[in-house]
Amino acid sequence: MTGPKQRRSKDRVQSILKAALRCFRAEGFRGTSISRICAEAGISPGHLYHYFDSKEAIVEAIVESDRAAIRGTLNELALAGDPIEALMTLIVQPNAADGFKLDGVLSLEIYAESTRNPRVAAILAAFNADARASLVRLLLGLQRSGRIDTGADPHSLASVLIAVAEGLMLRESLDPAHKPEAAAPHVRQVLLSMLTAGVDKN
Repeated sequence: MTGPKQRRSKDRVQSILKAALRCFRAEGFRGTSISRICAEAGISPGHLYHYFDSKEAIVEAIVESDRAAIRGTLNELALAGDPIEALMTLIVQPNAADGFKLDGVLSLEIYAESTRNPRVAAILAAFNADARASLVRLLLGLQRSGRIDTGADPHSLASVLIAVAEGLMLRESLDPAHKPEAAAPHVRQVLLSMLTAGVDKN
């Protein structure tokens, strides 16, 4: 049972993470200082360090939140009445999962920082490995049920699906003219054709 003290601590952590996200979006990871995050969150540095020892620890908590959300969403998709269609919705609308919404801008920041910062690189690698493993389990289940091509390598399929989801998210951030709702039917058609290429349609 969670008591008032634990709830206050959890609320404070969430407040710090949301403040950090606002700063990272506005000023970038490198341009954001701990003091800037503290000012945005309305707390002292000493108070922040009670919860996080560095900016990297804040990024780790943000990524972990999204990792848990994606894992839960993929588990739910496995139980969906039409898991293939549910999966397509997740791929073409990657922010449909609950979490901190690692949108294109934040993803670019974290990926760029991972090339210079070993701790962020390790955080990102763990996130990607977990998401890939969850997706592979879902694809294996769909193969066992004959819903998708049983001759395809699920690891390769997972890589393509992740690349498409990330590409769509980045495109939405980088191209003001990009309309996700217009592209979604075409992306869905291409991905479904890939997944069901070896499935007997009769």
